[in-house]
Amino acid sequence: MEIFGAWLAVGLTLFMFSFLYKDNPFYKVGENLYVGITIGYFVIQLWYKTWIDKVWDVLKGEAHDRFLVLIPVVIGILLLTRFVPKISWMSRWAFAFVIGYGSGLAIPATLTTSVVIQAQATAKPLITMPDKSEAAAKATEGAKSNAEKVAAAPAPAGETTEAKAKREEGVRVARYKYLNARSQSEYSFLTAYKDFTTIVIFVGVFSVLFYFFFSIEHKGPVRVFSRIGILFLMIYFGASYGNTVMGRLSLLYGRILDLKDYSRPMYGCATPVILVLMIAVLAFLHVKNKGKEEEHAA
Repeated sequence: MEIFGAWLAVGLTLFMFSFLYKDNPFYKVGENLYVGITIGYFVIQLWYKTWIDKVWDVLKGEAHDRFLVLIPVVIGILLLTRFVPKISWMSRWAFAFVIGYGSGLAIPATLTTSVVIQAQATAKPLITMPDKSEAAAKATEGAKSNAEKVAAAPAPAGETTEAKAKREEGVRVARYKYLNARSQSEYSFLTAYKDFTTIVIFVGVFSVLFYFFFSIEHKGPVRVFSRIGILFLMIYFGASYGNTVMGRLSLLYGRILDLKDYSRPMYGCATPVILVLMIAVLAFLHVKNKGKEEEHAA
């Protein structure tokens, strides 16, 4: 079964990669299998996770309010009336409920995460003033004492690699807590770094907003500030694109490593065998189609 799975994985991977050559029967087979299996998987998931678990099992139960589950069932059925022209108007009730419920659920959460929290982060003080209170000094001293105690703790005899990694992680966490507490009570390098990032965020936010402010002409100091906004936008677009490319490349690396692993004899040399067969079939189809084109041209 493991060898069959290896051959299947290699075959489907090479089928999809064959589109880099051109549209061909191998790619169409892989594409149709992908679409069909995906749809079938989601249909089965919806049937068991939604209908069986959340409707059928609830109706068979003994809860006194079990029949309330029929309300979403009716709404779901009304959505399907969209495909019947004579009664398609009934689907508007269901769509109105779904859109209203979805909007009421999504808008507050979106405003909180995308507007309120971002505005709070932008409105932080540009310069952090050290806390000279006695409580802050005690917190710093306690964090320092704890960091020294954790760092000085001897390694137990017969310590495993996993236990050593956890112990070193504990030392780093204690050290960071001390530095963070110290940055609250006195102006340190960490405090300066936090202030620098706050200033960068402040300048970036307002310069980007100013770039889209068209009520006055962009010239002189206004033009300089708007150009800074363009710079921040380009940095964002570049970082976003680079992050997307890196994510896609990680998927590509996984497939290439699988092709390399499955080329070993223990898997029947699946990768080279399937690759050679595909090249032979594609070459045959190319010659055959070229002959037909020459016949039509003659």
